Amino acid sequence: AKVAESEGNILNYAFMKCWYAEQLVERGLLSDAQKIVGKLLKTLTEMEKTNDSDGVQLVMARCYYIKGRFLAFRKQYKDSLKDLEDALAIEKRVLKNHTLTARTLNMLGHVYFQREQEERAKVYHEEAYNMLKKLVRSENHPDFPNYLTNIGACYHRLGNKHPKDSSEGREYYERAIDYYDKAYRLQVRLKMEGYQGTATVFKNKATTLVEMERFEDARDLAEKALKIRRRRHIPGMPDLARALYFLGSVHLDLGTQAAERKERDDAREQYQLTKRYFDEALDEELDLGVSQQSVDFQRLQKGLKKVLKKLHKGSKVEQKYEQKFLRAEIGGKSWKDDSDDSSSNSSEQKRSSEEDGSSSSEGSPPPSPSKRARFAPPTETPSEEEQELQGAGQQPQSQQVDPTPGPSGETQTEEQQTSRCQLQ
Repeated sequence: AKVAESEGNILNYAFMKCWYAEQLVERGLLSDAQKIVGKLLKTLTEMEKTNDSDGVQLVMARCYYIKGRFLAFRKQYKDSLKDLEDALAIEKRVLKNHTLTARTLNMLGHVYFQREQEERAKVYHEEAYNMLKKLVRSENHPDFPNYLTNIGACYHRLGNKHPKDSSEGREYYERAIDYYDKAYRLQVRLKMEGYQGTATVFKNKATTLVEMERFEDARDLAEKALKIRRRRHIPGMPDLARALYFLGSVHLDLGTQAAERKERDDAREQYQLTKRYFDEALDEELDLGVSQQSVDFQRLQKGLKKVLKKLHKGSKVEQKYEQKFLRAEIGGKSWKDDSDDSSSNSSEQKRSSEEDGSSSSEGSPPPSPSKRARFAPPTETPSEEEQELQGAGQQPQSQQVDPTPGPSGETQTEEQQTSRCQLQ
């Protein structure tokens, strides 16, 4: 960008700054990205008066796309849709079928997913997939796993709209799993395995398995997802906290099942594992900063209160946790004291034991009267236990909607909110 600017090539300079702004969005630096895009749009609007070339239009489309992304992260969905539709109109006219056009379609699907318009979201994700398929005439492109994951997240959410034990709901869940499996196989083939996208696929599939009450299968996938999140974690991002919460909640489900079978020792072991992962998730939430917690933070608080009662912890322990919850809102990073003298090891000990294979599991959101209360889509389509969407990059810590849209382009009672997957 600096070279282009020094040479007086304003168009190339603007295009490179667009890509830089998009990387800022990926890292959650929305305000910085907004400043860059705002300046670029002013410059391009002036240029457009004397130079309405396709080049100028395409750079404006990239600005609209990036603006649409950070507005979506801020949950300004109406404005986000307008900018994304403006970007799409230019791209369809100038580029026609193109990877950038497909990514804009994917992002539009993400926004509709966040607005709980799953059918419409699925149409956009499918259109993105089909457009790319026509372009490359195979699935040998890194965007394909994202689009497949996002379509799976939409099927999961559609399954949540049906009664728990209905054949319709189960059929949607099976289709979601099929798409996740296909996305993972493609990641392996394209040598993309082991990165954040793989963690998203594992967690989304685990969330669907939770809805089908296949908790042990879900635990195994949640453990794999957590290991990837640990290895690939970027400080300041909520992905690790969310993975820890999810694994702990799966253990809570397993504990509830064991308690129903009157297997008290097994139930207690599962509850202790739940507390261990919830405690570490809380530490990670505190590290995110004041009022910057993930979308799982409220559920984490409820889950911790529930497991403390299951383990018969006293009121003093509960009060210490209440203080930590409050400090997370008014200033909590330095308050990671031990909350209970009988509980867990430090985060470092937890991590090392897990790497050694000594930890037994990781999991799903706390059980509620209806298991349908959970899911997170960036496959990049970003929220509650949400399905994660892919193709839109990591979600900024303060604006997560559990699916996040990326460059490639949870109405029930509080305890029965529609669960969601993460998009990519």
